[in-house]
Amino acid sequence: MKIVDLSTDTTIKQINSEFCIVGSGPGGGVLAVELLKKGINVTLLEQGGDYRNSDFSETVDKFNIEGDMDVSFGHSRQVGGSSNLWAGRVSKLEERDLNRHSSEGWPIEYSELEHFYDQALKILNLSNHHHNNNLNLFGFDSKKLDTKEFKWSSPPFNVKNYIFNNKSIFKGELTIYTHAKVASLNENDLLSQINSLNVISPTGKKIKVFSGTFVLAAGGLETPRILLNSKTKNKKGIGNDNDNVGRYFSTHPKADIGFLRTKKWLRTKNSIFTNHKVRNEFFRHGVGVNENLCELNHYIQISSALEYEFNNLFEIMKKIPFAKLLPKKYIRIVDRLGLMIFNLFGKLSYLQPLARSFKLRIFLDQSTNRNNRVLLSKALDKTGINKVDIHWSFSNNDKKTLLEFVKTINKEFIRSDFGLIKSDILKGKELKLTAIHSHFMGTTRMSNVEEFGVVDQNCKVFNYSNLYISGPSVFATYGYANPFLTIVALSIRLSEHLSKKLI
Repeated sequence: MKIVDLSTDTTIKQINSEFCIVGSGPGGGVLAVELLKKGINVTLLEQGGDYRNSDFSETVDKFNIEGDMDVSFGHSRQVGGSSNLWAGRVSKLEERDLNRHSSEGWPIEYSELEHFYDQALKILNLSNHHHNNNLNLFGFDSKKLDTKEFKWSSPPFNVKNYIFNNKSIFKGELTIYTHAKVASLNENDLLSQINSLNVISPTGKKIKVFSGTFVLAAGGLETPRILLNSKTKNKKGIGNDNDNVGRYFSTHPKADIGFLRTKKWLRTKNSIFTNHKVRNEFFRHGVGVNENLCELNHYIQISSALEYEFNNLFEIMKKIPFAKLLPKKYIRIVDRLGLMIFNLFGKLSYLQPLARSFKLRIFLDQSTNRNNRVLLSKALDKTGINKVDIHWSFSNNDKKTLLEFVKTINKEFIRSDFGLIKSDILKGKELKLTAIHSHFMGTTRMSNVEEFGVVDQNCKVFNYSNLYISGPSVFATYGYANPFLTIVALSIRLSEHLSKKLI
């Protein structure tokens, strides 16, 4: 394995590779490992380096958001991508998420994705076991509600560590180029194949990368940005003949919606209210609504007042720009400390063993909406490449299903004599959502037909024989689940398709 830092190595003029992946997060890093284990030589291009770089102004120019919404932008340009920042909590998409009755839905069966979920969970060192629903411990029984489960390991799975820990079993050769900003792609005269891509180093040097196969795994903002900036021969950008690149953007909006006031004092040492551990994995449950009662797939997390207050303080602390205030060598320490504190808050219910008042936080699915999009800005970054603008709204249908969801849960709590939700949304008021944060999905969506998407069922860009996309940008719908596990599952699936083609 070889690592080349383009911020210091000024001798490179051209890179020739067998297989090129852009981005080293879960979409690119896991794919690279799977291919390397099969004997394929991989060149991995990463825009960042070893340390966190979360300055979104290098990518985004403007946020155009309808309504009174918050932006809490979280991402990192570094080896391992978003896995350097997250708390590690994963959940699967559900069958209802893939099988929405729409010609614009996923072109793959859920049973196939389940197979790759099993492999993804093993990579993340997690079981495929679903832990018990604990609502019934309080005498609460409802066929209209179900529980949503999240699980994670400690420390959370990190893609960079995964790459380095597996290097002894690589059958192919890996070269990682850091500080390699990909500006655009170059296509052949027939507009059917990618010949090369253009990299700009931190010193401004332009480097061409040649390869037989290219995979864009740079996330839901950078991937469409690269495609839209690739307009030497096609002024619409690569893969954008039907104006789908950058559209259908979503990030799982979220908000505090109010309180649950229960009839009885409840013991909080329960996976509905606090983090639990079984053997090597942690888990926690939230509350959702069955498919036939709500079009979209949301969930509510229930927390003790003590946990909520500390989490609120933690969110405030996260907004402090430590990356600008501290030397780089201390940023990792701050990140690790923040993760330890976050996981500790999940156990604060143990300090409050009985409670009747609980804080409710909702995590939202969204309708697929072409008007929610990422598009090129007129503003340029410091290397002269167009940034992007983000246009996003919470549609009337989103608002309707949100209200239906909260009403259904509240009615079931009341019917079962369990408790009552106190929320402004039940009074007809709109919530102030965190509209955009970190789950950048849908901007190069998967589809059976070019009319509705950018990539086919094998994640290949329509009409291009050697260009693929890996990551959350290919999601056709969103669900409530953190996209990480699905990204890993789809990366494994893509590796199987590509290895059959290449070996």
